[in-house]
Amino acid sequence: MLFALVLMMVASVFVLVLPPHILIAASLSIAVATILVVNPRAYLHLYLATGGLSLAIFATGRRELLKSFGGMEPDGLRLLAFSVGALLLVLLRPNLLLVIGRYRLAVAFVLVLATSLLYSSSIVEGVRLFLKICFPLMTYVLIITEVRTKDDIRSMLRACLMGVGCVGVVTIVRLVSGDSLYVIDAGGLARFQGPMGAGTLAFYCTCLSLLCYSYGTMQGKRHWVSIAAAIVFGAIVAATGTRVAAAGLLAAVVTIDCVRGRFKRGCVVGTIGLLVVAVLTPVLKRFAYSRDVHELAGLSFGGGFWENLSVVDTSGRDMLWRRVWEDLVLTSPVFGHGIGSSNHYLTDMLGTVEGAVPHDEILRLLADTGVIGASLGVALAVSIVRRLWRTQLPEADRYEFLRPLALASFVSFLVCSLTDNTLEFYSVLTGYIAAFSGLLKVRSDQLGAAKLSPVATLQPSHAGEPLRSSPAPSPQS
Repeated sequence: MLFALVLMMVASVFVLVLPPHILIAASLSIAVATILVVNPRAYLHLYLATGGLSLAIFATGRRELLKSFGGMEPDGLRLLAFSVGALLLVLLRPNLLLVIGRYRLAVAFVLVLATSLLYSSSIVEGVRLFLKICFPLMTYVLIITEVRTKDDIRSMLRACLMGVGCVGVVTIVRLVSGDSLYVIDAGGLARFQGPMGAGTLAFYCTCLSLLCYSYGTMQGKRHWVSIAAAIVFGAIVAATGTRVAAAGLLAAVVTIDCVRGRFKRGCVVGTIGLLVVAVLTPVLKRFAYSRDVHELAGLSFGGGFWENLSVVDTSGRDMLWRRVWEDLVLTSPVFGHGIGSSNHYLTDMLGTVEGAVPHDEILRLLADTGVIGASLGVALAVSIVRRLWRTQLPEADRYEFLRPLALASFVSFLVCSLTDNTLEFYSVLTGYIAAFSGLLKVRSDQLGAAKLSPVATLQPSHAGEPLRSSPAPSPQS
């Protein structure tokens, strides 16, 4: 009753203060939060099917919401709605706290991030980034608590593929309305961006390509339709011209084969993929990669680290890295300047929000939370990799592909984090990676429970006779 009353009050305020196009986005966000609280499993299906859709389609300008607080994109309403819904869900279901408490390292990392908000130079940027980091962590918790049966796993995976149709519809609408599906970068090359931006589309298609490839190449069960779909999604990644996404995808594909013990096959597939990307796509034609042999032969590396890095064209990243390192990391190496401070600093320096991000997640953590937060973040990543690696599924199992999928997608995340801002892409990358990891744990727990169910039970014996065992009762009995 209280939740319904609050919902009505918020809706009334939105109707009075928001313009019509933003009111639609706000209404959709409220609906998402309501679904999350009432039926978390239905919310998971909805998220996996619409993660590639952005509420930015209702926007008329950059960060037009809450401009007095630094501005917010309409898609931020969805993130805010999820956060409020997740908080209400935890309050209504205290058992979720017990589940969250099992992951102490993740809890410690989140607490450090939350504490750094107290001294952040931009509380708005800090809260925004904090919620984006918490999104995949909470998604993982929802998956492992709401998904219980094999049918649930299957429906979650199908929801991921349903998202392709949703994105396709939006793409057609944009095409019909006259919007361009390509963007011209600083080097004059056309990059495919679809309905969501080149980088966002690249990360989204990376997850879908890995899902299709891991399923299509199962032991003794070739699914050529899935393999063809993986190639198509990989081609879209390359067409976006997002170099780090292409590198992450190739590394992840090799990881899938290596996890299954096909080391030679993985190297061959990776090499072929690299050659195809180099010859048929604009990835290696961008910026420094377009230099000819004579120009490359004239490069000299005789200065310091930053001077040598500037020789290799990094599309301006070396300048951002140097400023963040010297002005933020070195000035407060232990505690940092508070989460969101690096974004705020670069925005002030560049005079625009475009590209005003560190383009390296470790460097961002060092600048925002210091050695303490960065160490916890690295430790959490190592813990995730170890947990995924130790989780085993039988080769004959129908969902065997979940293990290589979870490992490969996380490897892709790590590779892309070296030169991009993967934590910003919460809905198209980290959320899906968390879902894949959660489904792997669910399937592992299901198989573990199946092994324990037929354990013999001890029956009391007659006087003077030893205890004897009998099989557990069958489901029919």
